Amino acid sequence: MSFIRKSPMPSLSIPLQDRWPSIAGMVRNLCLWRGEEIHQLRSDQSQLLDYNPSSAISEKISWSYHDLPYVLGYYAIGYNVTFCALSPSTPLRTHDQTRITRTDLHSLDLSNPSERVKAIVPCWRIAVLLAALAEKCNNGYSDFERDDLGNGNYIEMTPNTVTKFYASKRKWQEVKEIHEVLDRRVPHAEQIHLQEDSELALVFKPRGVRTKPKNYEELILALKQVTTALVALHDLSFMHRDLSWEKVMA
Repeated sequence: MSFIRKSPMPSLSIPLQDRWPSIAGMVRNLCLWRGEEIHQLRSDQSQLLDYNPSSAISEKISWSYHDLPYVLGYYAIGYNVTFCALSPSTPLRTHDQTRITRTDLHSLDLSNPSERVKAIVPCWRIAVLLAALAEKCNNGYSDFERDDLGNGNYIEMTPNTVTKFYASKRKWQEVKEIHEVLDRRVPHAEQIHLQEDSELALVFKPRGVRTKPKNYEELILALKQVTTALVALHDLSFMHRDLSWEKVMA
């Protein structure tokens, strides 16, 4: 299990579901454990008004764990921590997005030393459950992912975005300039949504999902879309020299 920690308060221009949890626990690259944290809720600070850990933990999740009844997490306001389970509820209509139900399991006040000791028991039980959940999840994918590409380059995914981080400013600049030239001129291709100069990162939409075609028709459709994109690239005098299925989906 690996942990990825993020700032709980990124730019408010970023929609809530495009933000990572404060902490993500990755088991077999599945985000089966997540937490939302804040020092305290203060209504006199407008920047905090849209962020409440108890609601953010369920609002950020996009249910993609089709084999699982729930995933686990916690939300914390100061020293007050509540462990919870997040599970899908049936949408009112078939085209509606799956709603997430948060079930609070156990609360602790970690300012009390004895409560910190008591926290060991639920943490141990959660660790056992996470391993079992990872074993059971065979047909889903993670709403939040991180892939290390080596040489300091890596990709992070939220339910809606793909953020690519580059070790070299030259490479970052090259990719940015290419996408600026190709902007909306290649069908079925990702587009730059945001750029983060300080982190040498580019944020793309839409996000691809690594799932196998369910039938022959889906396979043919995918091949047609890839071919259409390649033809458009060639018409603009561009050639993709490193094409693979992973590149298509990322």
